Amino acid sequence: MKFLPRVFDIKRVALYNMKKLFLTFCMVVGLGGCLFASDSARLVKDFIKSVDNNDRKELADNSVYPLGRPRNAIHINSEDDFLDNYDVLFDKDFIKKIVSSDAKDDWSTVGVQGIMFENGDIWLDIDGKLIAINHITEEEQKQIDAAILKDKESLPESLQNYKENMLKFRTEKYIVRVDLLYNDKFRYAAWRIERSAVVASEPDIVLYDGERIFEGSGGNNHYVFTRDNYRYEIYENVIGEADQKPYELKVYKNNELILSQSNY
Repeated sequence: MKFLPRVFDIKRVALYNMKKLFLTFCMVVGLGGCLFASDSARLVKDFIKSVDNNDRKELADNSVYPLGRPRNAIHINSEDDFLDNYDVLFDKDFIKKIVSSDAKDDWSTVGVQGIMFENGDIWLDIDGKLIAINHITEEEQKQIDAAILKDKESLPESLQNYKENMLKFRTEKYIVRVDLLYNDKFRYAAWRIERSAVVASEPDIVLYDGERIFEGSGGNNHYVFTRDNYRYEIYENVIGEADQKPYELKVYKNNELILSQSNY
């Protein structure tokens, strides 16, 4: 399975589209200066050299934030995040794997998506900048497992049995979460914020068997849950306008919108 880098904001999408247009033009007219494929090995070698030299600042400077990361992994939203978590992201085994890799045999140019290491452990963009780290080191996995356990223990016992938390956020009036269960079905739970000890108590509503719908290839998606004549839609906005909130809750009754709140 290949892990693709996620596109996080409208600026990166615009840049992505500009580069895609440029590369398409190059293929059509056959310009000798369009050397994306042949330049890939050089860009990869520069990255490998920085890792081998333990040049953390150089790597941090040549990264696009926020970095693409697996869900529930450590978020790397800035250069400081990168440097603070470098030893967790790049342990000895992963560094050895990168440094010993062959720029042509172990790295692949995947069109305008960028340059991929093996099955997507690392992604560079077409300028050689680091855009995603999908590899999870042993230490990071321990931190993820500890965070998941802490999250489960904060919930009432009725909600603790889940495989993966997909999202959780707070609106003006509600705390909302969507979890993937062990039967690969989605569960929705929500609490009214005015209640004390909110998340530790039983939620005001729990819905099961939700559907996840992706919108195009940019990563935007939403979940749909239904009960009687009510429909609950939870939106995850990966790309969009700069001021757009990452999450949004919409509730419909008889197909009429009765509630719309973004994360607070």
